[in-house]
This record gives sequence, C-alpha cells and structure tokens, in this order.
Amino acid sequence: MNKFSTILFLLIICFNHSNSQLSISIHSGYQFPFAKTYIGSSIFVSPNDTSFQASATYTYKSLRGSFASGFSNTILLEYRVTKNCSLNMGVNYSLYTKYVLGLSSGNIHYEETIQAKNYIVLIPSFSYSAQNSNNIKPFGRIGFSLPTFGYLRYTKDLRISDNPNYSRVEIWKYTTGLRVGINTTIGFLYPVNKKTKFLFEATSNSMSLYLKKGSMIKYEESGIDKLPEKAIYDKEIEFVNSYEESSAAPID
Repeated sequence: MNKFSTILFLLIICFNHSNSQLSISIHSGYQFPFAKTYIGSSIFVSPNDTSFQASATYTYKSLRGSFASGFSNTILLEYRVTKNCSLNMGVNYSLYTKYVLGLSSGNIHYEETIQAKNYIVLIPSFSYSAQNSNNIKPFGRIGFSLPTFGYLRYTKDLRISDNPNYSRVEIWKYTTGLRVGINTTIGFLYPVNKKTKFLFEATSNSMSLYLKKGSMIKYEESGIDKLPEKAIYDKEIEFVNSYEESSAAPID
C-alpha cells in the first residue's frame, strides 16, 4: 500500500476573477486512476455455507485502483510575470473513492472499506500560455505536489443474518507520510469575457504514500463500546523499516 498512484484530472473551471497580474480560479472535476495499485481481495465461498470445509471452493477477486481517485476541487492563485508566463499556487482538496472488500459465505457478511480522507495538497507551479488569433490560449503547467494533512480510514464490519442482534464494527485510522510528487498540466483557455473563462485541462499527478502509525478509533460489539477493554498492542500499530527482537530472558 505504498502507492498513492498517478492520476489523471479532467477539470472544468467554475469561476475566474482577475485583477491585472493576479487572478484566482476554482477548478472542479474527477480524478481518474491512470496507474492502479493493488487494494485487496474479496473472498467468495462455494458451497455457500459457513462450514468452510476443505472441499469448498474459494474464489478470490482482487481489486485494483488508486487512493487518489475521486472528485477534486482546487483553488488556483496565479500571478502573471509576463504576458505568457505565470507563477501559481494551488490548494487541492478531494473526495476520494471508497473501496469495498468482503467475505461472502452463508449467513456471514463481512465487509472491509478503505478510503483516503482529508488530504490537502499544495501545488506550486510555473505555467506558460500562448495567444492565438482566435483567442484560444493553449497552455502548459509544471510543478510539485506537496501533501500536508490526511489519513487512511479502514473499517471492518461483521454481521450474521441468523443472529441480527449481533454485529461487530472496527474502525482504524492510519496516519501516512506522502512523498513530494510531480504535477504536470496541458490544456486550453477560452475567454468568454474579461472575468469569465472556459477551461479544459488534463493533469497528471504522481505521489507515493507510506504508512506511519495506525490507531483503532472504534470497536463495538452489538452496539456496545468495547474499545476501552482493548490492550494497547491490540489497538495501536507503528510501521518501521526494520526492527530487532531479543529472546533473552528478562532480568529479575
């Protein structure tokens, strides 16, 4: 789970207000996965019962995607240095896709969901635009993606149809680190009037994430909070590159 993945943006500008050299615009669109990574697998058992016999057939369906796919919103501040060149600062906040995995067998329904949440990405960039005689401005932009906040939310939900009074819900919050990525854009701009413009652009954005710590933030059985009963080692995880174990007996 170390790839935030490369993604493709298709954006349409919603609003643009300019004042001489300085302009601000709001972009909304959808981020499509361009390079997918392995998310997990769902399991289907046949025959469809809860005995899990050795003769049963287990079908695994893998799911691939990008934690960065979903609806994107960006505020872009642009400072025009020359007629064709600009310095930009973008702030991006997205509603990312929720991925669902599970186990299907008889009266057991087990579901896992994982989703990136609350990632705010700063995008400083440099852009160049060309002016055509028909007022259509092709442009290109290149910069960096600087992730700030965000985490992965991982939920486990177990329900048994023969016992509707029983349920088990477990929610984890994984804090992550995100390495700086490259953000590139090509597109064209058509001015409708001095303050409003139509924009089409395609953006490629590549970042990598790595897990740092995990904390169980909810554990319920049949609606009863049992998180306080969990030991620390059952509800906290720290991810490291390497570690050492000692088998020496403790000193009395």
